Amino acid sequence: MRAIAALVPLAALACKTAVRPTARAETPSSANAGPTDTGPPPSEPAPPPPQPFAVIATISDLAVVALDAPAFAQLSHDQRLDALRASQTAAAMDAAAMDYGHTLGIVRMLRAILSRPAVVPPQLLPRIRDFARAVYLNRGVHDVETRRKLVPPFSMAELRIAALAAQAAGADFALPGAKLEFALRALEGPFFDPRVDPQRPRSEPRSSEPLPEAAAPLELVPFSGRLFIGIADEERSHPLAALAQLSASQNRPVPAAEALQLTGGAGPLPAFGFALPGRVALFAAAADALDKVRTAGALSALADPALASDLLRCLPQHRLAQLALREVIGRQSEGLDATLDEARADLVAHVLAADPRLRELGLLSARCQQLWPQFAATLWFLSQAHLPSGERIEEERQRATQLELWWFTGKGALSERHEAGRRFLSADPARFQKAASELLALLQDIAASRDLVRLRDLLESHASKLDAQWRNDVIARLRAAGIPRRVALLPPRLEPVLIEGKEIDAQARPVEDFDAGILREWAAF
Repeated sequence: MRAIAALVPLAALACKTAVRPTARAETPSSANAGPTDTGPPPSEPAPPPPQPFAVIATISDLAVVALDAPAFAQLSHDQRLDALRASQTAAAMDAAAMDYGHTLGIVRMLRAILSRPAVVPPQLLPRIRDFARAVYLNRGVHDVETRRKLVPPFSMAELRIAALAAQAAGADFALPGAKLEFALRALEGPFFDPRVDPQRPRSEPRSSEPLPEAAAPLELVPFSGRLFIGIADEERSHPLAALAQLSASQNRPVPAAEALQLTGGAGPLPAFGFALPGRVALFAAAADALDKVRTAGALSALADPALASDLLRCLPQHRLAQLALREVIGRQSEGLDATLDEARADLVAHVLAADPRLRELGLLSARCQQLWPQFAATLWFLSQAHLPSGERIEEERQRATQLELWWFTGKGALSERHEAGRRFLSADPARFQKAASELLALLQDIAASRDLVRLRDLLESHASKLDAQWRNDVIARLRAAGIPRRVALLPPRLEPVLIEGKEIDAQARPVEDFDAGILREWAAF
């Protein structure tokens, strides 16, 4: 087990690495004080820009964001071709990872029908397309957050009509030697019966496809049978390297960490931090794009109005520090319980976020460090928008958040405030740090003793039930402000440059047409 004390406290460690300096000292003040200035101090470097992006589709309250990778053109010719080969491997791995239960058969059915949209009845086509979008975004027929089975907005009779029409128009259903009618009968339960494949499996099969070699500055990032491709993001990597070197100087090493720009891959990006052998990859620039699309607006809509402007200014620092502290230092997976791992990673970040050494490393300015508890509180409030309908929570990340909300509120570190008919979560900085340390110690004790009974009692009592009023309030406020409840980030697609049918080079292009992009990826299935 990696020692949580690896950087606690950072103040006791000697920094032996060159870091971005903080030129002016800031006088500590209460995190609940109003804004101390109207913008970044002149000596404080501007945050790096997010990865270029565009919102290409809005589906209900979900925004589909296509990322671009202009830095790809600056790679060498060989590196571009390496990335192209890796993207082709990513497509093969994605197809293999989707081959669980009846998912692949459903995908092939939808792909074939949508390849001939002109023959599908006009009143039916949008509903089939909406379901295909949901299957693509959730990587199967189960919601990624709730693991509940998706319900098609069409009937079996309508599916048969669309499929037969598409077959007559020449669609390929990938049914060698089999009749379409037999395939439809076999898929009726998987499509429409909630008792067939009722929940998404907790782990998906991994592809046996060998990973290609990649030369620096490319990084290949595997995740649950999928592969993502990144280019080194030097500006964001600098404080991460300083953090790792600082810990190593005290013989308490943590994995090396590198920030990457997302350059290619298959399907939406599922997370921003990935544990690799001996190192951690962080797609921090993509996280900044998410913040531009969603989090910045959510802070304005949900945060304490007196602190909203300062929280917006600190958002890039908070995001990178959160990824660094949570994924590099806090992440410990021992196989005991995924909710426990998620909560411990959060709590390590909360404990370390108060250490003054983070200012020297260039991760947090003094003011942003003071605002960390309020940043966490507002994100917890925002997280209520992701909770499922009903009264029970099953997804591990959501359960970890609910556990923290219960604990911090019970310790007086969080309190509910009301202003102009709207509610906010307010954080008490001193109590926040104490509550984080105490809950971390409790979870560490449970992990060390491997006391599953105690853990399950804790999670069942305090992490599995939701407050529907809070959830509905947050969703309503986001909708009123025109802020998406969820965001799907799509990697750029890597395409070959052909001359007389020969691949001579590669280029990165953002996805421009969402539905065409789905069919393009599903063509490998």
